[in-house]
Amino acid sequence: MIYDAKSQVARKLDTIQNVNVSGSIKNGLKSIPCIVYKEMDNKPTDPYNRFQDVVYSIDIFNTTSTSKLANEVDEKLSELGLRRTSCVDMDDEKFRRKHMKFKGTIDTQTELVYQ
Repeated sequence: MIYDAKSQVARKLDTIQNVNVSGSIKNGLKSIPCIVYKEMDNKPTDPYNRFQDVVYSIDIFNTTSTSKLANEVDEKLSELGLRRTSCVDMDDEKFRRKHMKFKGTIDTQTELVYQ
């Protein structure tokens, strides 16, 4: 069974004010600023599927600086127990763009997240 942590990530990101949050770039870019999230990996680490490693990719698009939104994303996903593993500025012809990755190991019975 795959543990659905993506919906928790989406709910946390939705609490950030004045930004469009989407699971797809196509829909996200309809309104700027936007945050686009993707589940990059969700795999069991034991034969019983109790512990699952998850990795999330976050892209922030804005016409001005992405730093404030990046700090808010970091704060919200840290509340879930996820740890930021990268945060880089990306080249984009139309927008300022920041790419972030977060990861954690979830105990599917207790819903605690470990590093």
